Amino acid sequence: MSSCSGAKTTEIELLEVGELVGEPVDATINASSSKGLICGSSLLNSSTSVDAIPIPPGFTTASAQERVEGFEFVDNLKIPEEYLILNKKICEKYGHMATRKLIKFNDAMLLACVTGLLKIISAMENVRGSELSEALLERWEGSIKDAEALEFNVKWLREGFNRIKNHWRSSFGIDREVESHAQVLDAMQVKYDCLSTRERELETELSEVKVQKRKAEATISSERKSIQEKLSEKIKFQNEPVLGLLLS
Repeated sequence: MSSCSGAKTTEIELLEVGELVGEPVDATINASSSKGLICGSSLLNSSTSVDAIPIPPGFTTASAQERVEGFEFVDNLKIPEEYLILNKKICEKYGHMATRKLIKFNDAMLLACVTGLLKIISAMENVRGSELSEALLERWEGSIKDAEALEFNVKWLREGFNRIKNHWRSSFGIDREVESHAQVLDAMQVKYDCLSTRERELETELSEVKVQKRKAEATISSERKSIQEKLSEKIKFQNEPVLGLLLS
């Protein structure tokens, strides 16, 4: 792995590259690929194996495209088999994430960076919103910033990550809104229960009123009948000869 300084590649680093490609390397080669790297980079410190086979310009190796166990070559870059399908989806929609704008020769470093990003994206496929945390989001943020510093093609990843982060933060606002609505609901439930109790009381009173009303109706009907009978007797007396009463 190259150092974080912009100095020329050390002899030890070049020997490592030489061992990877199987050929001696001149220690005077300029390590321009170290430009823009971030010390302590999350991507560069990932647990990715660095047994990639570099293919820098001017070098040739017969074994460069041979299949390596656990990896497959995709456009001269080894990709872990577990991420092949995911990497293909990304490439088809957004193009390759890795670029050689800053890392021109070190394919091992490219592999480490790309694999780190693929790990993050793969995790996003499985991690639920409830499992997100500030620490996890900060780790993802750091890796994406590293890729941006290397001028990788990750604008789409940044935009998607920002959406995830914003939704996660807004979820706390939703909790507060729900709590506010719950307080209103509780207060209204108490009021509703009081109104229901009063309604039952009024229904009981109304039932008693209806009973009294029916009794009043019966009394009214009875009194009207009595009045009618008395008036009929009076009219009969007034209109009939009194002899009938005398002889009855």
